[in-house]
Amino acid sequence: MKPIFLYCILFLNTFVWTQNTFKINGNVKNINKKGVIALVTFTIKGFDKTIVTDSLGNFNFKITDDKINIKIEAEGYINYESDFKITEDTDLNIILKKNKKIDEIIITEDKRKTFFKNDKNF
Repeated sequence: MKPIFLYCILFLNTFVWTQNTFKINGNVKNINKKGVIALVTFTIKGFDKTIVTDSLGNFNFKITDDKINIKIEAEGYINYESDFKITEDTDLNIILKKNKKIDEIIITEDKRKTFFKNDKNF
């Protein structure tokens, strides 16, 4: 009787510790339905992972938790962020809107590399 009981406990533990793995496929496009290269950051229980879409805007990853936060950033577009509860393999199609504001302008300066005869530094 004891061996049967032990086998039942061991067999039951394998089901308890088995985690569901969900596959998330996605596509990031602009309003004109063109693929956008973007950074996709997903957060699960405080752990962040960032991936990059391909040239057509496609991405995919696997998760083992059902709650996820997804943030999508692409230069020139408004950022997208949303929380999801995943219960099965999921396809996400995200359309980003153009950002009409400029966040940052970088101005650089280079020294002149050519000299003229009338230049005092020549």
